Amino acid sequence: MICLQRAALLLVHLPVAIGFLALPACVSDRPANKPEPRPQPAAIAVGKVWISSTPPQDTDINGYFDSVDLTIYLFGENYPASLLIPGAFTFELVAKLTNDAKPAIPPAPLAAWTIPADAAAANTGSSAVGPFYSFRLSLLDRGGDKLPDQTADLVVTFTPSASPTAGRPIRETVAVRVGRLRS
Repeated sequence: MICLQRAALLLVHLPVAIGFLALPACVSDRPANKPEPRPQPAAIAVGKVWISSTPPQDTDINGYFDSVDLTIYLFGENYPASLLIPGAFTFELVAKLTNDAKPAIPPAPLAAWTIPADAAAANTGSSAVGPFYSFRLSLLDRGGDKLPDQTADLVVTFTPSASPTAGRPIRETVAVRVGRLRS
């Protein structure tokens, strides 16, 4: 009698269980509570440049820092994610001044790089923050890495491509180490 009752329960519940297994599963890459990102506004100007850099590297193993990898995010006003805006980047590595006085003529950069708009567009990626630009700057491409041991300023200027809504050039500075590795 008990075996018949179990068999009857199995016959009743088995089709229900198979039905649940046969239902198509819903799969999403986005958590249910995270809204779809808004598309980037067409007419937005860059208001802030945010720079993330790796520690300087000695890629040729000669005892001097020579390269740094940069990730650069552009932000506009009243838009939460970073932006991809057509434009060029310039980078100037400038020795920090030892006093607060500003010289009449600024010192020449230790090194400078220019990334035109088309090359910048080819070096983009995406993260949780939004789109970014990624560059590796190397002193080996600019005359060598044998500089005095110091902390220098890397001045990054983003100049939007010419358009009525592109905005003005935006500048940001990050400190980087140049010279000999510390032992």
